[in-house]
Amino acid sequence: MKEEQNIYVAIDLKSFYASVECKERNLDPMKTNLVVADKSRTEKTICLAVSPSLKKYGITGRARLFEVIKKVNEINANRKRDINNKEFTGSSFNEDELKQNKNLKLDYIVATPRMRLYMKYSTDIYKIYLKFFSKDDIVVYSVDEVFIDITHYLKAYKLNPRELVTNVVNEVYKQTGITATARNWYKFIFGKNCNGYRSKACRSRF
Repeated sequence: MKEEQNIYVAIDLKSFYASVECKERNLDPMKTNLVVADKSRTEKTICLAVSPSLKKYGITGRARLFEVIKKVNEINANRKRDINNKEFTGSSFNEDELKQNKNLKLDYIVATPRMRLYMKYSTDIYKIYLKFFSKDDIVVYSVDEVFIDITHYLKAYKLNPRELVTNVVNEVYKQTGITATARNWYKFIFGKNCNGYRSKACRSRF
């Protein structure tokens, strides 16, 4: 039996937990150095999320807190060498401020995980998806990722896949301040276990 070849999209929320913590502090998730971790559990605790600005330094999304501390110390040692080992005049967790002023020590926020808050954001974002698509065409893969069959919506909205998905992620950002990214996923039979999707899918960036 020939498989039905529809057009699917995977939408995931960028550094979701870290982004939520930034938005709750009225900070830019893309410019703020922040990790989500329970530091009361010692420095061996795993970070549940790392903001994009910290990831640029090579800190992985599931690093242990002591690895973050070590890496930040290395970064600051290099920054200090750049100013001839003078004392820092202050510190900042803002990417732009750190770029503009080499005399600042790189700092970061350690946010205690708040799972109920993340679930609330996730639910609110799911409701945004429902404004565009039927729940029957959405598969929730995790708190920050969904798969959506957009095949039959292209004609209805008179949009191509890129345009439709751009509208969706823009609406997510407009209403929540959370950045979403999307990928095309092809050659599925919708309804299979999502773990199968990851292994079988041929994917490409929009």
